[in-house]
Amino acid sequence: MKTNAKSFIPFAAIATILLISYILQKVPKTYGSDDSINVYQKFQSGQPIQYLVIGDSIGRGSGAEKPNQTWFKQLEKE
Repeated sequence: MKTNAKSFIPFAAIATILLISYILQKVPKTYGSDDSINVYQKFQSGQPIQYLVIGDSIGRGSGAEKPNQTWFKQLEKE
């Protein structure tokens, strides 16, 4: 019986995704945010909040009527 390579590709892709998911769940967290406090609690207590913006017009603050009304100006300390 001849094996069809095209039918094996989806199986291999799904198996790879499941394996990576399993490995990522088992890897101990040695960096990143502290899970015991959320962003709202950090904001209230004055702790620093790190964020990443991916995009172009949102990243530039498009849509704000005045430069000091952009989202990043409102989050930064003056």
